[in-house]
Amino acid sequence: MEAVLPTGDKCERRAVQLGLLGAALEAYGKHEILETIDMSAFVAEQRPNVPDWKTGKLQTPVEHLYVPANPSVAGTGASNRD
Repeated sequence: MEAVLPTGDKCERRAVQLGLLGAALEAYGKHEILETIDMSAFVAEQRPNVPDWKTGKLQTPVEHLYVPANPSVAGTGASNRD
């Protein structure tokens, strides 16, 4: 599904595929995730505000860039499988 702004314009987004296997996948699923938030009710509540988004009534989540505390681990998430 293509991401679209309230204006109807396309929204540039990037998906990240982690490619975790074995112990890394298990650790991620059982220990690393701190919280999963179901946004369904919020989205349903905001849906009527989409046509009037210019009024400021439409609330949207804010995305923040994640920067690892240890720079040496940045970019090491890619899988080297052939």
